[in-house]
Amino acid sequence: MKGRAKISTLRKYNLKSKFVITSIAIIMVGLLLLTIVSFFQFNKVSENELIDAMSARTGESASHINTWLEARLGEVRETVESPILDQALKLNPQLDLTRNDESIRLIDELNQSRWKYVSTVYPNEYAALHIINYLQPDEWNNPEMLGKLKARYYNVKDGTNKTDPWAQEATVEAAKRYSTAGGVYDSIFKPVYSQAYGRNMVLMEAWKKDDTGKVVAGAAASLTIETIQQIAQQTSYGDKGYGFLLAQDGTFMTHPNASWNMKEKTSTVDDENMQKLGKLAANGQSGIFRFTDNGEKKIAFYNPISIAGWTLVTVVDENELFIPANKLLVLLLIISSIIIIFTLMFAYIVSLILNLKRSNAAREELEEAQKHLLNLDRMKDEFLTKVCHELKTPLHGIMGLAECTKDELANQQPGFGENLDLILRSGERLTKLVDEIADFSILKYNQVRLNRTRVYLQDLAQMVITLEQFFANEKKVKLENEVPPDLPPVFADSERVMQILHNLVRNALKFTAVGKVVVEAHLEGEDTILISVSDTGIGIPQTQLETIFNPFEQGDPSRGNIYGGLGLGLSISKSLVELHHSVLTVVSNSGKGSCFRFSLPRWNGEEPELPKKTTPAPASMVGQIQGSPAVEPLSSEEDLKPQPGVPRILAVDDEEINLTLIKNCFYGLHYKIDCVKDGEAALKKINENDYDLVLLDMMMPGLNGIEVCREIRKKYPENQLPIIITTVRNRPEDIEVAFMAKANDYITKPFHKKELLARAQAQLHSKEVYETERKIHQAEISVLQAQIQLHFLYNTMNTITALCRIDPLQAAEILEELSNYLQGKFRFNSLELIPLKQELDLVQSYLAIEQVRYGKRLRIEYDIETNANPLIPPLILQPLVENAVKHGVYPKRNGGTVRISIKEVNGETVICVADDGVGMASAKLECLLNDKDAQEVGIGLKNIHKRLLKHYGCGLDIQSSLNQGTIVTVKIPSNEVT
Repeated sequence: MKGRAKISTLRKYNLKSKFVITSIAIIMVGLLLLTIVSFFQFNKVSENELIDAMSARTGESASHINTWLEARLGEVRETVESPILDQALKLNPQLDLTRNDESIRLIDELNQSRWKYVSTVYPNEYAALHIINYLQPDEWNNPEMLGKLKARYYNVKDGTNKTDPWAQEATVEAAKRYSTAGGVYDSIFKPVYSQAYGRNMVLMEAWKKDDTGKVVAGAAASLTIETIQQIAQQTSYGDKGYGFLLAQDGTFMTHPNASWNMKEKTSTVDDENMQKLGKLAANGQSGIFRFTDNGEKKIAFYNPISIAGWTLVTVVDENELFIPANKLLVLLLIISSIIIIFTLMFAYIVSLILNLKRSNAAREELEEAQKHLLNLDRMKDEFLTKVCHELKTPLHGIMGLAECTKDELANQQPGFGENLDLILRSGERLTKLVDEIADFSILKYNQVRLNRTRVYLQDLAQMVITLEQFFANEKKVKLENEVPPDLPPVFADSERVMQILHNLVRNALKFTAVGKVVVEAHLEGEDTILISVSDTGIGIPQTQLETIFNPFEQGDPSRGNIYGGLGLGLSISKSLVELHHSVLTVVSNSGKGSCFRFSLPRWNGEEPELPKKTTPAPASMVGQIQGSPAVEPLSSEEDLKPQPGVPRILAVDDEEINLTLIKNCFYGLHYKIDCVKDGEAALKKINENDYDLVLLDMMMPGLNGIEVCREIRKKYPENQLPIIITTVRNRPEDIEVAFMAKANDYITKPFHKKELLARAQAQLHSKEVYETERKIHQAEISVLQAQIQLHFLYNTMNTITALCRIDPLQAAEILEELSNYLQGKFRFNSLELIPLKQELDLVQSYLAIEQVRYGKRLRIEYDIETNANPLIPPLILQPLVENAVKHGVYPKRNGGTVRISIKEVNGETVICVADDGVGMASAKLECLLNDKDAQEVGIGLKNIHKRLLKHYGCGLDIQSSLNQGTIVTVKIPSNEVT
């Protein structure tokens, strides 16, 4: 019944987990779809608004040019309506400009006076003014009569008055217009080249009629083309944009390509885009034309200039045009990503909570299963130990009888002694194979100790081949020892290397029916010898190369019954090779044999000083080794054992006997002890490994213990790597020097085992407490950052979206403030003190957002001294301001004022956050900072209060009255000011 209840509980939690996860997934998909739709819709709206703005800008420029031309044409009309011209017409009714009389003098006077006027009022715009005669309506159709059209003008180049035929190109264009229209009218022509002035000019013409409507004279003006070009170029946008003008017949009046100006038409250039644009502009309507030029997307905005029949074209690069929209889109994408990340964080926290509940329900069942597995594992180890013991007993008997028989009968029958020697060696080999089974049970705990010395591989390989020769002869497989006799010795455990070779050779013989097995070795480099065992057997499939070193693996399972064995040989060999700090590798292919390789270090020519077996020393020896009275054994060592996980300790002492003593003190207590004999080696070890404690002798040659301690403290603080100084010196000044070097503890030799273990345990426990506090502090930061509410982000985004329509600039400003607020909120990844101004920037960004959202309901006042910038814990001021806004001002219908004051008073920095909001009742104020009713009043102010107490010894001072507002005061001591 108990098991069924557990299963029912687990099913219930599983159903809840699935429901919550499914709901969160649906919400996430909805948010993602909403973000995508909003992104594309906003992008489309932004682009359309920018295109409309550019179209309006081009239209305004075209209107400006049209107005400018009308004004200049108006000046020509004033000239033709001049009374002086009326007087000249009375004297010369036919306006014969070839005469030389008073009428021509009056015309010259008119031209000069008008030139002085326009050149003064419109400098650099006019090139010339003309008075021209007229043609009869039917003469405009006759090319021969066009030559009668004369112009009297003032030549500004040489200061003379001249009469010449009017501009030929303008005459031809006028003939086309007037013959089509059936009469003359005031006109502006496309630019033409003037022979008199040697430049392109725009001609405009106005006609004078008498009372009967008959044309009697005309006036014309030449405008400089440069002025119009400047006006057209003012419409360009961006570095890649440009503007140009098209005449009524499609001629390029102005264009960045100078070779087209006044020479080419849209219909004649070898540019398909310009041809299409010319056709669109010929309709006399405004519009846009999208095209691609050399891989770059362009937009052409064209607008007609009605008075002249021209078209103004502005070409912009799409990327440059949409830069403002792209910036807003990037900010929108960042905000959307932050919202999604917060949602994912929320989903992750919910998932953790559900998993925690589910794991609590399953913990008992898991613990029972673990106990059962541990019991089975213990029974398995006991079984292996008993089997190995039972196998060794008959083996010892066989070997003993064989040796006795050899001594008695070796001299009686020739060759009999050699057979008995083979029996003895085989028995020894079988004994070692039994030991391998025992080794397998302890190798996984890394409890095998190597006895490394000088080893000659040629002799070792020959011994292995001799022992395996009988098995090889049965299979007709040749065993070859190709290890050179002069190969340098290796530094290894001879018994374990022989065990490795036995396993590899036996494995090769097992899977080789015909051929040979070769043992080779050669020097690789100067300090490494490479050993290999190769065969010509069946090989190993590539898919099984990664699994053959696993315990109880025999390659192809279908062949396991053919070759036999437990599949432990390669697994044991791999572990033994790794104990020698090497790697066992294999190269093989099916049907082509295999080759196993590993390397060993070359013997350096000196016999190493072998450590004694680390058997626990009697307690009476501990004191005697150090020259002190005997120490009583610990009454209970269980209290001194560390929690699960093996602490790693570095012992540093120049005396071997002291290092041995320390290792014996920690023997059997599940500590890992590394020993070095000098300060340089200690620093190297610390840089290469992570240690939990350092036992450091003060008096050492070279770097002494104090110097080593100072070097360690440059990288690791006291609470991260504890150091215990050990020395025979116990004077007060010695102890003072040790603690000045930032050692954690000090112990005098000779020390008691119990004292050493207790001090080590205390330092290790202090380190665990520090790690726990660090995690708690990090959790506090996460809680503070998690106080950003999702509805605040959604409301802010809605405000920004609304502003994008009516005030894009303000929308961009609020986006920037929101970005600053979120960056500031997540900038603090630890609880280290920060300058007050840094958090004040965060407060100002937050208030800027809230003021836009709530308008005149929220008023802010600052009273801040410029030199006040103390160091404070992060996220202290901003939560106080947010609390004043949300819980003080907002509940009031008409809003209120939040006042932030920072001043220096009596050597302290006083921070005050006041509001005139709804306030609090005295009962609520009393429990605000206490643990009582914490859930009801919230944890924000309580958390701030506790952190201030921890840093400064004084917390928040809160004063409040109902409907009168609240005042929160924080005092920072003067020694915290940066």
